[in-house]
Amino acid sequence: MYLLIDWGNTRLKFLLVEKLSAVANLQQSVEADTAMSVKDLVAQLKQSDNKENIDHVLIASVRSDLDNQELVEALNQSDVDLFVAKTSQHACGVECAYQNPRQLGIDRWLAMIGGYQKMNRETDQAIGIVDVGSAITLDVVDPEGRHLGGHILPGKKLLSESLLNTANVSIDNNLPASSGFKLGRSTVDCVNFGVEQMMFGYLINSMVASNREYGVNQWVITGGDSGYWLKLLRNSELLSQELNILHKPTVVFQGLAKLYLQQ
Repeated sequence: MYLLIDWGNTRLKFLLVEKLSAVANLQQSVEADTAMSVKDLVAQLKQSDNKENIDHVLIASVRSDLDNQELVEALNQSDVDLFVAKTSQHACGVECAYQNPRQLGIDRWLAMIGGYQKMNRETDQAIGIVDVGSAITLDVVDPEGRHLGGHILPGKKLLSESLLNTANVSIDNNLPASSGFKLGRSTVDCVNFGVEQMMFGYLINSMVASNREYGVNQWVITGGDSGYWLKLLRNSELLSQELNILHKPTVVFQGLAKLYLQQ
């Protein structure tokens, strides 16, 4: 069994699969589980019928060295093949735009690898990858696999908290997403609706500009909030109907599997 781990800023997602090639080549639909901590992950694995069959562990983590050490120590058994993914200059047909590749987050790198492998088989055009979570990241890869660069900006929670903390207003992180254009009648609603309009405007403008400047009309969207934004973007009259947006919440796992298999 293969245990794949994607540890982001706020969530630890994991997959248990028998065949890694099925994840890498998108031959099956996979749904990740979520753990709140390393201890929670270990507890969930103990309850799994397949725990004793895990012989390969693949890790993608953007956490601190201390967090990563805790994770590795919790999983590093002598009979387990442990693989920790690192960003490099070249991998799986993709070339990193950064002069120092290690400064590029491994989640972005793997999402590009997974997204490029998927879309490159279907079109000879540049692709864009958007991850909407605690942060929003956007990256563009040309048809030859060259990473052209990207953006990083705060996600909704970070933006909302920064404003509401300044206004000395209590924060409710469980506020539901709004639908469409709305005007708030309280400070919390004003921040909530305003941040959403800012994010929506950024995504629309970036997709339109990427199409104009780089010929991008194929997009992969991922991240914890991607389902909500996918619906808004697909229904938007501001985007060309020819724009193809593919929802791939497990694209990081697909890139992780690809990277491991290319060794």
